[in-house]
Amino acid sequence: MRVSWYLLILSAVTVAALALLAGCGGATPGGLASSGEQTEPHIRGEAFPQPLDASAEAQAQEVDFYGQRALQLANGLVTVVALPATGRIVSFTMGSLEFLRSDPEQGGEVVQAVEAGAMEDATAEPPAWKGEVTTARGIYAEVKLTTAEDEESPVRLSRTLRLSRTLRLYAGSTRLTVTDQLTNSADRPGKWSLQTACRLMGTIGPAPPTGQVRLYAPLAPAPGHPDGFWSLDKEGDTTQFQAAAQGRLLEVAYSGKAGEVALNLRDGWLGYTEAGGNRALVRRFTLAAIGEYPGGAPVRLRTAEAKDGEAYVGVLVSSPVQELKPGQSLTLVQDWHATVVPGPIVDAAEYAAVSEPLVLKPEGEGYHLTGRLGVFAPGTLLLSPVNAAGQTLGDPVRLAVAPDKPVTLDQTLPGGPGATAIRLVLENPSGTPLAALAQVALPSPTG
Repeated sequence: MRVSWYLLILSAVTVAALALLAGCGGATPGGLASSGEQTEPHIRGEAFPQPLDASAEAQAQEVDFYGQRALQLANGLVTVVALPATGRIVSFTMGSLEFLRSDPEQGGEVVQAVEAGAMEDATAEPPAWKGEVTTARGIYAEVKLTTAEDEESPVRLSRTLRLSRTLRLYAGSTRLTVTDQLTNSADRPGKWSLQTACRLMGTIGPAPPTGQVRLYAPLAPAPGHPDGFWSLDKEGDTTQFQAAAQGRLLEVAYSGKAGEVALNLRDGWLGYTEAGGNRALVRRFTLAAIGEYPGGAPVRLRTAEAKDGEAYVGVLVSSPVQELKPGQSLTLVQDWHATVVPGPIVDAAEYAAVSEPLVLKPEGEGYHLTGRLGVFAPGTLLLSPVNAAGQTLGDPVRLAVAPDKPVTLDQTLPGGPGATAIRLVLENPSGTPLAALAQVALPSPTG
């Protein structure tokens, strides 16, 4: 996936403006960990409702979901539920906390085929689906959902196209990989796009929406749209959609007004949070360098007018339009991650979401690192000084981290000859490196 690190690899000067957006609170000094020790980083925010126990394997099985046949994936950290009859993902929980708070009328996230020139699927009746467990247990578990192959089906889609969804949950992580595929089963070519659609609830409890539900996305200027987003509804409200972080980030604070915008993204990720809460749902996907998208953009956000019990933010993610000859396919791959960290989400990487940008400042003979993030897997966070060649110098500071706790960094780090940056690496509980999360350049002696 194409992931930019400019929000992560920052000097103190560059980060100052972003820190205003993130909101810096007081923190307790974490101190310097001795070699080989693990220390707990300072944690602030609501406690997670229950302890998590990651399983050695991920598992998949058939279950009953409120009277409906369902397929379930679980790994001790998160549980995912999909309905074979509709092809929808209807639940994504960490422990007992639901992260996919979807609008009950739509019932989860769905995938659909969109013809070239159209904004979304115009099929009058959704196709029939079926599903099965394809990998019951292991380092990952997997289920597959497909549209039913019924040549006599009255639904046009069932006779000309085939849709499939492969859901793969990995052991030891909150990562769910969703691979959607569209295959042209007609006898003539056609141009299509894949599109996933989900209505996220815009309220928390019975209170009317007042901006508690928020979405974040990284923006990039587009031809004719220097802000990186534009309205698709001439009469719709645009005050809920605001550029932040010097125009590099879109923040959506749902206030119950109807509107729709298209986004030109710098990187392929979206973050969903709730003001006053700590749950964060992050979706990551690959962006095509060049491509035609339904509505002119890979992502569209649609806010509903809050009335008659309807209050939601619609999220539509699309693949580029492709011409498919008979038998050819196109795919759209998205990774879902759950973590506990307050908003905003200012960047997202393979194993972490950044809420407060990382800032490194001189302090005495060493440096002081601050920042806040939520990790997608339990393990150890290593803070290591590195030289210009990327080689580790000395012993790292080691912090025990997990997805059910926000990580607020407030660490004093030693200085040393030859060091040019501090690198953050996440290891799993067995000591295997999972990913380099960030590398923060050391400030100059003058600050």
